Amino acid sequence: MAENSSTSSGLTPNTTGNKIVPEVEQIIVVDFRQWYQHGFEYVINGYVIPIWTILNICIYFLMVYVFLKNGMTTKSHICLIAISVTDSLSAVCPSIMWFYFFAVRKHFYYLPCAWCRTYHYMTEVIPHIFSGTSFYITILLSIQRYIAVGHPFKVDRLCTKRIIIIGICVCVLIAFALKAIFFVHYDYFGITVPAFTGNGTMQACAVRAPKWLNMPFYEYLAVIQAVFTFIYHLMPCTVLMIFEFLLIFAVVKSAETSKKMTSSSRAQTIRRRKERQLTYATLAISSLSLLYGLCASFTQILDFLYLQFGISVISNNDIRSIVAAFNFLYFIMLPSNFVITCCLSEAFRKHLSSVLIPISKRFKPFSPLTMVLSVSASLSTSGTSFIASNENLETPVNLTKVKSLQI
Repeated sequence: MAENSSTSSGLTPNTTGNKIVPEVEQIIVVDFRQWYQHGFEYVINGYVIPIWTILNICIYFLMVYVFLKNGMTTKSHICLIAISVTDSLSAVCPSIMWFYFFAVRKHFYYLPCAWCRTYHYMTEVIPHIFSGTSFYITILLSIQRYIAVGHPFKVDRLCTKRIIIIGICVCVLIAFALKAIFFVHYDYFGITVPAFTGNGTMQACAVRAPKWLNMPFYEYLAVIQAVFTFIYHLMPCTVLMIFEFLLIFAVVKSAETSKKMTSSSRAQTIRRRKERQLTYATLAISSLSLLYGLCASFTQILDFLYLQFGISVISNNDIRSIVAAFNFLYFIMLPSNFVITCCLSEAFRKHLSSVLIPISKRFKPFSPLTMVLSVSASLSTSGTSFIASNENLETPVNLTKVKSLQI
């Protein structure tokens, strides 16, 4: 929880000789004014992200509906469906909380004590579980693609649907296990502060070290920050980068082998082009995940330096503004899988057009949306698409009969 840091003295006195020296207790008080000093954070969190979340849910619902309605349930599609669900859910809880406080209540002051635990869970713990699950499934998708391209004759044994589903469940469990400690991360309590209106007071949300902790609070936060950054961000980013490079090498090697074994026919040229575009699609999806992972690691490292060594590379409150900007970047990137799938899959564009064009005709027969979808439908039948989703990518390639690729 990234809040305004404060200390409270006199809660636990220590005796030194005949004098009583009050021990300073390290606490964190949630003050939105110091958390969001620049003002744009309220607009982004309270208005833009909730609207974008609704749009994102609609986009991914449409994507999953097209997949299931048309039987596009191969191993790769199962991963994409799981990513779509987790990406959509990751933004729901924080959007509800931010919209309520910043758009409905216009509350830009201390967080009320009654909302302390709920706000922490809904804006930090639960969203990270879903976003972490999405990241791990992206790694699973990259591994599956690498095996399909680099070891096509082993893919039916190593990447069955059952193994993929089990892998997705493992990703969920890992993400939950890594964030489980944050459910008991703080001891929540109220601290008296001046009220936002009038001359009264209010109980603001404050957190301190949990009762089971036997080390200084800030030191504990620094250790958690370091471990979490390494396990939750740096290690998965490294694994994803490794398999992306392996996938690139596998595609290059496959293309060279095809050239040596048979003449370069038009079908083989189209297949090699589809493989390259498939690699670009995978790289695009993973690169966006890597970008957010590295950005999150950057802010975590800055927090660690401040908590452990008192090194303030950037103002601690400015880090909160950077985090808000990174969160906005993450939510903007959420529909990227839909865009990539729509651009690179002929079958998906065709099925998507078949769903949307009748709806658009029902309301505006000659609307611009109808024209765009009609063009998309014509492109899907022109043979210019890069990836066709009506055949199995994982099937070993027969050089006498080159099969279409599938995402």
